[in-house]
Amino acid sequence: MKKIISTLSIIFSVFMFSQQKKNDSVNKIVEKQIQEVEINMKKKLIERKVDRLVFNVENSITASGSDAVEVLKKTPGVAIQGNTIGIIGKSSVSVMIDEKMVQLSGEALMNYLRATSSENIKSIEVITTPPSKYDAEGNSGIINIQLKKAKQNSWSNSTRTTYTQTSYPALSLGNTFNYNKDRYSFSIMLDAKKGNENVTERSNIEYPSYLWMSKVKRKDSKDVQSVKVSADYQISKKSSIGAIFQFYNSTPDIQETNVVNLLSRQGQGNKILSTNAETDAKNWNNSLNLHFTHDLDSLGKKFSVDFDYFKFKEDKNRLFDTQENNVLQLSAQNLGQQDINNLSAKIDFIHPAKFANYTYGVKITSTKNDSSIKFIDQTTGTPVVDPLQTDAYQYRENIQAAYFDLAKSFGEKWQIKLGARAEYTQTTSKSVTNSTEYKNDYFKIFPTFYVLRVLNESNTINLSYSKRINRPSFWELNPFKWYFNANSYAEGNPFLQPAISHNFELTHTYKEKLFTSFFTQLKSNGFSQVPYVKDDLTQVFTRLNYYKSYAYGISQNYVFNKWSWLESNAQYNIYYIKTKIDDQYKDAVPSQSGFGFAFSLNNSFVLNKSKTISGELNYNYNAPNKGLIYKQSGSMRLDLGLRFLFLNKNLQCSISVDDILKTSNPDNTTYTNGITQTYNVYADTRRLRLSLRYNFGNKNIKGKNREIGNSDEKNRLK
Repeated sequence: MKKIISTLSIIFSVFMFSQQKKNDSVNKIVEKQIQEVEINMKKKLIERKVDRLVFNVENSITASGSDAVEVLKKTPGVAIQGNTIGIIGKSSVSVMIDEKMVQLSGEALMNYLRATSSENIKSIEVITTPPSKYDAEGNSGIINIQLKKAKQNSWSNSTRTTYTQTSYPALSLGNTFNYNKDRYSFSIMLDAKKGNENVTERSNIEYPSYLWMSKVKRKDSKDVQSVKVSADYQISKKSSIGAIFQFYNSTPDIQETNVVNLLSRQGQGNKILSTNAETDAKNWNNSLNLHFTHDLDSLGKKFSVDFDYFKFKEDKNRLFDTQENNVLQLSAQNLGQQDINNLSAKIDFIHPAKFANYTYGVKITSTKNDSSIKFIDQTTGTPVVDPLQTDAYQYRENIQAAYFDLAKSFGEKWQIKLGARAEYTQTTSKSVTNSTEYKNDYFKIFPTFYVLRVLNESNTINLSYSKRINRPSFWELNPFKWYFNANSYAEGNPFLQPAISHNFELTHTYKEKLFTSFFTQLKSNGFSQVPYVKDDLTQVFTRLNYYKSYAYGISQNYVFNKWSWLESNAQYNIYYIKTKIDDQYKDAVPSQSGFGFAFSLNNSFVLNKSKTISGELNYNYNAPNKGLIYKQSGSMRLDLGLRFLFLNKNLQCSISVDDILKTSNPDNTTYTNGITQTYNVYADTRRLRLSLRYNFGNKNIKGKNREIGNSDEKNRLK
């Protein structure tokens, strides 16, 4: 920590010394030049900037009485299915509020966004190729939600509750309180949910001697509690300091039954394997952010400093027994623990100048991951610890990064932005029991480039390029075996290497309504889960670096808002994926290459003159496609919703039905060792949701949010 503080202090001192003499003279010139100008011009609904697309929510019919989730559904390039937010052509997405990362994912993120009223949203920025300022981790885009400026000396409160019916009922409660007075701002968000969901997994495996037909029925607990507290203090007109604390606790317990029918192909006799299992699990996640910002002058020069810490802890206890034709085959207990600590520090500078606008900064990250696993065989009635499947694992990761961006305009027709991010990574993996250690150090540079050309009032062309890195999640590096039944287990791989991707995108914008993008992605050293199967009826789900891939495609997005009562967003994506398997694996896991097609149509309707009743109709379709080692069948999804506003639009009541036709779970087919496998997972995507939200106080106030410096490492907990 002393080295981190020393490095940041040196950088800050040098910069302040070089700028101090310039500030006074520059400020005097600016004061003479700047005059008050009142601009009363309505912004376009959608704007194309050099490195992002901006959806000005203030001009949309979704700006009244809805929430951030509903607004995102109407944002060009954004796709929402269930609890997943995505960007067309991207494998994942990060969400920010006012350039500050939201440290939530899945259902927790959706609940957070539903608590953000659309009336408080100014715009949504879709960043498909993130600039060098952001971590190079992950082939993901970024969605930045810009809020309207909060009113001084005011407060607001939002209380919400949701009842969800899937195979099981679930109830969630939440409250958000914001306070802003003089130099102080404070926010606290509380959420809790209790309930369960059903997961059904089916698999057919065509072994040479048997046809494996498996059905797993799970009851997954969705009990969670979360707290987020943030506070900021304006030290002076130029400086502010603040802190954010987050706590997240869940108990993802699982009860499951697994029945496997083994149909003999050669007259050996059919078999039935049955497994009953219970998994008791507890997750804790605590994080703390301390931040400081300072404006260096009135031209926009400023810097910010962030210190971040998070701790993640997980305990799992799994008991299972497997019977073959009602004869006990294996009874066992799997114990697993994971303890992750992450510390990071960063400093960012924004430096507008006469020639161009510059941003630059540094970041230092340190991660410690300690895991352990124990396998206890209880088949004989006497517990016996298996030493070959009991171990302790340690992982250490340190990353030092620096970045630089330059943005410049040439008249009104051309804009460019270019930058680079350098990251030096050192990792150490160690098995305590086996006394084996593996080290890996690597240095990478990640350039970014953008150019925008305005052809005329109706046509704009934008070209972008970025290089990204995808590091394995922490759990994927853990070599331990986690058993599903006597014949099936999953394991990590401590030798996994990061994947590198190159992304190119050419976009044409016509009248800010029709967006056409041509994109290419080249990925090397790619890794993912590989489901190996063996002739002895054993399934092994492992992780490997095993492929290169090339993806090409075109996407178009059209926004229709001609009528005041209707707003539609239609988009499609046609792509081709070419997968090349590394020589050492190509015989065991043949590649799948081919075309894919996806289409979505999202509609918002205003159903009365006072705009207090509205509805939505959303449809998504994915055609059969191929990629990596899988063939995927087609799938579709149809969602309906109604929203009613009362009490001067402060009380919102809504009802929605997701995946009405229950058709959003495709089959996935793969081949390993010449054996055909087909998998299907249904996770209660058809659901009825009834919700109430009541806002009071000053509904325009929102507490300040802050980008968390270790968001990249938190995402790897998934």
